[in-house]
Amino acid sequence: MIGVSGGFLLGNLFTPIDCRVWDVLDQIQTLMSNYPNLYKTYPLTSAFISKVAARPNIAEYLKHRK
Repeated sequence: MIGVSGGFLLGNLFTPIDCRVWDVLDQIQTLMSNYPNLYKTYPLTSAFISKVAARPNIAEYLKHRK
């Protein structure tokens, strides 16, 4: 679970599940753009989103996303 040492859903290993959950959370955040602090009251969720977004391939994708 989020919050377990490692920061990914299954601990230290990044898995396709992390990627999919991040994608859903990112889509929700995009759809709710009127609420920029949507996940502010969920610090573990915010940390998870940031950790996944910092992965090299995802960070590169985010740089070029329209």
